[in-house]
Amino acid sequence: MSLAQQNTRSQRPSVLLLYFIRDQHLQTTERKLYADLRQYANLLEARDAQTAMQHLSISPPPYSVLVADANITEPANVPLLNALVEYARRGGRVVFAARFSTHFPHFEVSKFFR
Repeated sequence: MSLAQQNTRSQRPSVLLLYFIRDQHLQTTERKLYADLRQYANLLEARDAQTAMQHLSISPPPYSVLVADANITEPANVPLLNALVEYARRGGRVVFAARFSTHFPHFEVSKFFR
């Protein structure tokens, strides 16, 4: 990688992609999204809560977090969910997208987003 490429890469925002459930459908339907994220951002990926927490604690924190599935709503992931709420309160951007709504129990929507 040339110095110019390195400088351009360091100027791109960091985006944390959380996806705990990775299936073949996700890889095909969201392929363009992931390709664009990799092209225009420094993409940080987390497939488990521990890795996500590590990425959230870097300085500076990620520019945004893309939550691609609803596994963060599981009881075991409450600490991560709390960390995402705190990240958002400090001005971070949290986007629920991709397959999040597919795996989310719709009767819990109001409770989750309060």
